[in-house]
Amino acid sequence: SNNYSNNWLGYFSPLGSGGKIRYSSGVEYDRPKVFRIRVMSGLSPKKLASIIAHELTHDWVWECVPQILKFERLNEGMATFIQWLYLKEIGECNMAKRQESCADLVYGAGFRHMQQIMINCKNAKDFKVVLLKQSN
Repeated sequence: SNNYSNNWLGYFSPLGSGGKIRYSSGVEYDRPKVFRIRVMSGLSPKKLASIIAHELTHDWVWECVPQILKFERLNEGMATFIQWLYLKEIGECNMAKRQESCADLVYGAGFRHMQQIMINCKNAKDFKVVLLKQSN
């Protein structure tokens, strides 16, 4: 089974198992030891890079803050936030604005939640501490 919808642009899939992770929605996944990232072909280089940034963030979360994996909104919000930062950095304001106005309860709301968290963080260590508090 794959964790992507019919309109996916990219997804990561776990290879091997490092234990079980149960999302708050009840969906259960194996905690992977290795990841495979797949991205749809035909994307512009900037879109491709933004999707890879999103998917690599999932890998970082699995490695550094696995406690938030059970909360889809935090997991996807974090990945979408990093993707948004990348889009802003390369001057893709239209793509970034679409993320800002996303109405999705996981991606959009999660992204806005991550923005609020980042306001209070001064460095990566602060951010990790705040993420861990969110998962309790």
